Amino acid sequence: MKNDLTVSHILGQRNYLLLSVSISILTFALLHFLTLVSTAGYSMTTFVLMNGFVYSTTAFILNGAIAAGVGLYVSLVVVAFRSIKACSVGVCGATAGIFSAGCPMCGSAVLAVFGAPLGLFLLPLKGLELKIISFGLILLSVFLLSKNLNKKSRPDSR
Repeated sequence: MKNDLTVSHILGQRNYLLLSVSISILTFALLHFLTLVSTAGYSMTTFVLMNGFVYSTTAFILNGAIAAGVGLYVSLVVVAFRSIKACSVGVCGATAGIFSAGCPMCGSAVLAVFGAPLGLFLLPLKGLELKIISFGLILLSVFLLSKNLNKKSRPDSR
């Protein structure tokens, strides 16, 4: 019998699904906190008033997508932790997502550590570029990991 290691099969197993959901929730909470940390009173209303509805909505949707991708990625890494190439891409994607969290007007809390608190404000889309790149890198890492797992699950591959 073939050992099926597709993404749907892995997430069909309760422990990997719980791991994925837990990591996604924790990642979203971290990104949400980092986005609002420099806003007065951690207020979502203030964040929307400062940045506009479209930017704020897009930023939080991308935060959710990044968090879901990180959760899926971690589950796949637990299954196949030896895939160094895909792991490095995923780590880059997660890191870019953390650096992009923040209000472009007030500054990113993580970028402030490196002396560039208003670094997001200088970008044309005020930091949404980093979120999009982060999501793309996470999707690429999930693709590479799932491709690697599918190769390993075939009986003729060694």
